[in-house]
Amino acid sequence: MCTAFHVVEDAVKFVKKWSPIAQREITVEDRQLVQVEVFKYEKLSRCVGGTTYQAEIVAWDKELDYAVLKLRTEEKFDHVAKLYPRGKEADIKLGREVIAAGCSLGHEPLFTFGNLVSKHDMIENKEYWMCTANTIFGNCLTADTFIMTNPDGVVSITQVPIGSHIIALNEGTGVFEPARVLDVVYSGKQLVYKLRTTSKTIKATSNHSFLTPYGWERLDQLKRGDRVRSISYIPAYATGLTENDGRIIGIFLGDGWMRDREGEGFETVFCLFLPKDRETINFIRGYLGGEGTLDDRGLHFYTKSVYERMVSLGLKQTTSKEKTMPPELFLAKPSVRLAFLKGLLETDGWVTKRGEWRFEMANEKLISDVKLLAESLGFHANGPYMRDYRATSLNSKGRQIKGGPTWTIVVYPWEQYLVNYDIVQEITPLGIEDTYDLKVENHHNFLANGLVVHNSGGPIFLADTYEYIGNTARVSGIQLGFGFDIITWMGFFIPMEGIYKFFDENFLQFIYDSRFTSKQCEEMRRKKMEEEEKKLILPEFEPKPAPKERGY
Repeated sequence: MCTAFHVVEDAVKFVKKWSPIAQREITVEDRQLVQVEVFKYEKLSRCVGGTTYQAEIVAWDKELDYAVLKLRTEEKFDHVAKLYPRGKEADIKLGREVIAAGCSLGHEPLFTFGNLVSKHDMIENKEYWMCTANTIFGNCLTADTFIMTNPDGVVSITQVPIGSHIIALNEGTGVFEPARVLDVVYSGKQLVYKLRTTSKTIKATSNHSFLTPYGWERLDQLKRGDRVRSISYIPAYATGLTENDGRIIGIFLGDGWMRDREGEGFETVFCLFLPKDRETINFIRGYLGGEGTLDDRGLHFYTKSVYERMVSLGLKQTTSKEKTMPPELFLAKPSVRLAFLKGLLETDGWVTKRGEWRFEMANEKLISDVKLLAESLGFHANGPYMRDYRATSLNSKGRQIKGGPTWTIVVYPWEQYLVNYDIVQEITPLGIEDTYDLKVENHHNFLANGLVVHNSGGPIFLADTYEYIGNTARVSGIQLGFGFDIITWMGFFIPMEGIYKFFDENFLQFIYDSRFTSKQCEEMRRKKMEEEEKKLILPEFEPKPAPKERGY
């Protein structure tokens, strides 16, 4: 059977192995078994269950995003699609009706109908065809979904840079880790729903999958009281910041500002006062290496070196409502993230009698990021909750708050969770919106709005003969030079010419040519792999060119 390689990519490992020929350790490929679910239907219309089989990965191509699997069973299947004949692709005319099949994990296959609208599109030196059947199923998220990235921090899904790293869940180890973004895919205008949990909200399509304690479940299968996997403890992956850096960033984001006065000098200010902020002021003076000037407006530093040091931490000259958290902080060492929270606690936070940490800000985006960072330490957090001050007043810590809305979050620091689940509170339909997806290297999930999300795609068939004519390809409008406002339901797929070429290169001719047997092809693949391994470890195994004749 055929599938997209990214679906089974986690089962392909590269390990060190002793080579008796080379007399040293070499890196070899280790293909693990994967599980394949075969669905059973009643009268070819209603799914009545399925059976899971183990399968071997026979061949794969990461760049093509294609793989061939061999089921470990002797069972015969009644309904198997035929390959469209090789060399007959010209007979498939534009406008021909096609079917795209695919499924989000936790749900039986979904089928959508469309038409073939384009052939022979060349994208990055590869040929693709295009159809109007929806070829992407699953991770359909709205433009206001926020993704934690490195080095850009928390950004909307439409602003995720290709090549940046986001946070994904390693389903083998259960640990969150960075994963490189390969592509941002526009998935069309679709009906979306709002999922609200105990501490988070996200908008997604009904067939979007969420990770539960029992596996992946579609949004339309979730109900009130169900648990979905959310952000929990994230190890350190960036080590540039120190604990003192973390603390000063927290203090500055809470009660600091700075400016370059364009020829009139620099100014860095912390709105702190004696005697109540004495310990914090002493820390700042020690960290920045100067006394500064303390007056009724706070602690001031007028040197360029102090200004540049703050900028080097990722801090910016901006208003309080436009402040952002330095991106590197999200993946800093846990002790640095904790120092940041404590620094912020000294300025825009306080500790309740029960030991809760409460933070209040006039910047909704920033306080949402603070909540995400607290959760990345394994802490449970609630909010943000909005409060509208009608006039200038004092907050719970005695600091002045100008009239207008503020947002509060509550962090519970007495327990850290390695695995965390949110409880579903409500699912409501919203309407039609633009939706997006991310293609992620070595993973098919990622953190979105603090929840673990998934995706899937599938094959393309002729609607009248059910012949297999290609497999979903993740090609976005961005790759083609368009912006994110591109609106299309059309999807690219790998045509049979590319798939037949894959079969030939991997000695799988028996799939389409009765002159070959499975055992013959298996033996050819084995010999080819041995030759490749010898070339890798012993250059002398490489064929040498014939000696040239001398010229007189």
